Amino acid sequence: MKTCPNCLKDFVSTNVRKKYCCKACWTKYHIKQVRELSLASYFRMNKRFCKKCGKEFAVHERTNNKSFGKRYCQSCSNLAHKEAARKWQENARKCFREMKEEIGCQRCGYNRYGGALDFHHKKPSDKKMRITAQMFHTKHKQTMQEVKKCIVLCRNCHAELHGNFPYSAIQRRALEDVR
Repeated sequence: MKTCPNCLKDFVSTNVRKKYCCKACWTKYHIKQVRELSLASYFRMNKRFCKKCGKEFAVHERTNNKSFGKRYCQSCSNLAHKEAARKWQENARKCFREMKEEIGCQRCGYNRYGGALDFHHKKPSDKKMRITAQMFHTKHKQTMQEVKKCIVLCRNCHAELHGNFPYSAIQRRALEDVR
């Protein structure tokens, strides 16, 4: 006499390998076992300690290949990504300002601070995009092609140019040479 592991009823069987009283018990038991095993393996986690704050955090075994070198908890990881993005933007702005400072204003020669220098398109109809620090770093080739169509002017000279400021004949000729 054998006992069914699912319903715990006693049953008689001549087959040595038979463990269940019926097909329904076999199915129920195996579905239950598969669910338990898969959930157990899914929720089996490696415990690690955050290198920044020291808190314990879990890394799932199934996603272990993605988080192989994971050293920070989620909140510290988010802060680290924000800090890296801020540094990248700061570096992009610095490089962009330095490039403009090297060229300087092509009318008056000002080159002390790149933030006070603007790109002015010689032919506004050829303008395809704005030239910004972010574009300078992400789309460098396209930005450099756009820079070739421009002249660098300080904010004052740029405002005078767009404001149709009354120039003397000498200044007008110099400005036409720059255009």
